[in-house]
Amino acid sequence: MTDFIAAAILQAPPLPGQPAPAPVAVQGSAPTGTAPAAAAQEPGGFFWILIPMMLVILVLPMITGRKERKKREAMLASIANRDRVQTIGGIIGVVTEVKSDQVTLRVDETSGTKLTFARSAVSEILEKSKSAD
Repeated sequence: MTDFIAAAILQAPPLPGQPAPAPVAVQGSAPTGTAPAAAAQEPGGFFWILIPMMLVILVLPMITGRKERKKREAMLASIANRDRVQTIGGIIGVVTEVKSDQVTLRVDETSGTKLTFARSAVSEILEKSKSAD
């Protein structure tokens, strides 16, 4: 450790107004007349670290996206009559009819207004029906 500190001090530039120090051989360093050997670095070494990091960055969202997609598909498949749902547009209603790709919602209790939506437009099930049909 002290050899490293000594080498760092000897390689530091001189202060203004002071002469440059004479080269001194430090134990474990190159002889005085030659320059220290530069550490040989492989030019592509950085890429061997970068490639796994990029794979993690690309694969991780795909794995989590797949889980979310399966969860959403299961939620859409479980829609039944009398479920209270919310659409992606913010409309809240009670399911009155379920077809393969469409859902009819009753959005107003007093007038009985019904709207038909694509099944994929349902964003969440707010309340499941109490009785199974």
